[in-house]
Amino acid sequence: MKKRFNTKNGVIVSLLVILTILLGAGNQYFRSHTNEQTLYFGVGGPFTGKYEYYGREMIRGIELCIDQVNADGGIDGKLLKFIKGDDRNVSSFAMTVASNFAKKDILFVLGHYSSQASVAAGRVYMKEGIPAVTASAPADIITKNNEWYFRTIPSASQQTELIASFASNQLNMKSFIIVYAKDILGHSLKDALTNVAQGAGIKIEKAFDIDFEKPIPPQIFKICKQIKAFKHCAVFLAVKADIAARLIKKLKLMNINVTILGTNTISNEGFYRAIQDMPLEKAIPGYYTDGIVATASDIFGRHLFNDASILFNKQYYRRYKMPSTSIAAGYYDATLTMVEVLRQVEFSEHTTLVYLRRFINNVLADIKKPDYAVNGICGDIFFDNKGNAIKSVGLGQYYKGKLIPYHQQFVLNMNSDIEKSYLIESAYKELSVVKVKTTICNLNIKKNAFTAHCILTFIYKNKNIDFSNIVFLNQLSPVSLGQPIDEQTVDGFIHKRYGIDLTFKKSANTTQYTFNRQILTISLKHSSSQKPYEIRFMPQGVPTYNINKFNIPGWKFANIYSYGNFDKEKKEPLFHIVANISRNYVDLHIKCLIPGVLILCMLLSVYIICPTIRTNAVIILMACLGLNYLLHVNFKEVQIDNTPYDVWFMFLYVMIFISLLMVLMISALKQTGRTKAINWVKLLGSILHLGGLGYWYYFLKGFDY
Repeated sequence: MKKRFNTKNGVIVSLLVILTILLGAGNQYFRSHTNEQTLYFGVGGPFTGKYEYYGREMIRGIELCIDQVNADGGIDGKLLKFIKGDDRNVSSFAMTVASNFAKKDILFVLGHYSSQASVAAGRVYMKEGIPAVTASAPADIITKNNEWYFRTIPSASQQTELIASFASNQLNMKSFIIVYAKDILGHSLKDALTNVAQGAGIKIEKAFDIDFEKPIPPQIFKICKQIKAFKHCAVFLAVKADIAARLIKKLKLMNINVTILGTNTISNEGFYRAIQDMPLEKAIPGYYTDGIVATASDIFGRHLFNDASILFNKQYYRRYKMPSTSIAAGYYDATLTMVEVLRQVEFSEHTTLVYLRRFINNVLADIKKPDYAVNGICGDIFFDNKGNAIKSVGLGQYYKGKLIPYHQQFVLNMNSDIEKSYLIESAYKELSVVKVKTTICNLNIKKNAFTAHCILTFIYKNKNIDFSNIVFLNQLSPVSLGQPIDEQTVDGFIHKRYGIDLTFKKSANTTQYTFNRQILTISLKHSSSQKPYEIRFMPQGVPTYNINKFNIPGWKFANIYSYGNFDKEKKEPLFHIVANISRNYVDLHIKCLIPGVLILCMLLSVYIICPTIRTNAVIILMACLGLNYLLHVNFKEVQIDNTPYDVWFMFLYVMIFISLLMVLMISALKQTGRTKAINWVKLLGSILHLGGLGYWYYFLKGFDY
């Protein structure tokens, strides 16, 4: 029998065993080391099925926030990561997701999307001691008697209080009809309006319920038929987005004209998507929706901008190639809130998960004053005693199918006493929204400045607003706006038009390749801090014109946009008009590169093909010099800053000089009879030409297109 095991085999097996043990130990160490450097949290929402879209937007907002935090070093060197739990917007699945989260090493939960899912999951979070934060579910019952659940958007009661006060005092609507769904959110909104109605001087004429266990279309038809019998009533919708869209469509088809009011259920993307699926709404934007007023928790982040929201919207569009959504904005704020909470937590090896969760919950509960508020993109966030965010509730109105800020907003007055659980009328201060339409008539760009001829149209309702205080920030010689060129009142709105023809500074970023892309900005401010009112500027669009109308030869417009924001330190509303322009490459190639290539060909022919005829060669070189000079001067007229094209012309000047030098050397060698050296001179000239081209290419690679 052969010997199957020898010393050599034993050594190999021993080494393999040792290596396996080392790999296992290393893997275990790596996993434990990685876990120590990573902080996990859960995200509960609908990630598959009918409501998948909402879960996707939740994740987008969360990812934008934690990617930035992790890129900046994380939380005390620890990275943030999340674990998804798919609840499909169903209560039973939400409870299962919450139970699974309880078994994992997660510090907190963001979500759930809907009120019913949040209520179901909230029972588990309260039992297991896991802090949870929703940025989309408004029902009051979610945070009621649950110290572990928080909300970063206004609650149903907060939104309903404002819409009731607004309808009574601003719209003079004293009679309401409520249409509510027989679910958690519907009952919450209906009860909230019923509770505040008497104090707001509102009479509830009728409350119609929609039962999801019965066919929906017959119920909607019956409700609309009964609404028609009431006159001068406002209809308050306390139903989900898809039901609201169907109800509004039926009201329009039955020719029932009523004032429709609602909360964020008819201002979110779900409602917008449901309405957009209707053929008449696609053909005539606003056919079903124009005039509807609703609260919108993100109106201050996505329309009345602050600096953080501008950055968020740019990042969102850059990554996903579409405008941001209220869901993404809300969960960005929720994540940002938790990031600020985690920065106050001390992590150590001996700290238990139970302790960390309780500590995080206590920190959240302590954010009860404006001084401790988290600065979110949709407004500052701090909580009342029930875990509801105390923040400004935005008012939006549909116009041509899009929700825009109402001409009045009511923002929290942080100087007022707002210690109570819910907002009181004295805690609000009025804010006027001024819509700005920008018409750019002409732009003339010079080296470090540009002259703009624009027409600015301000559209507003507050007659006390004085635009004589407006000044331009980047103007070379500060001048006020002056007198309006036109003024009229249309449908109760004041339209004032001003013409400007001013020169503005333009600063170029020379650290990057900004030469083929330039940003021209016109900024203005309104010093309203000494006035009894406050305003915010909202863009109403910049008309796009044919580039032939602009005095920018060699350039074209990439895009033009405008936005408003607010300087918190100086308490001044700002407005910015931004024009992104880029070089017309076809025009540049025709004017610069193609003639330059022809010049190079002529230079090569001068000392390679006909170097012996010195006079003709010199004439050709002088012609090349003159042509290059004319091209360069013509280019200077459309030049904004030093560009690689300048280097191109400099390169051609150098090549002309080298060619002249080569011609003179070849001519001298020819006259002295040293013809063998002529080939070496030709080779040297070719090398210098190729070397120059290589340098120019290397120069271009140093810039980011």
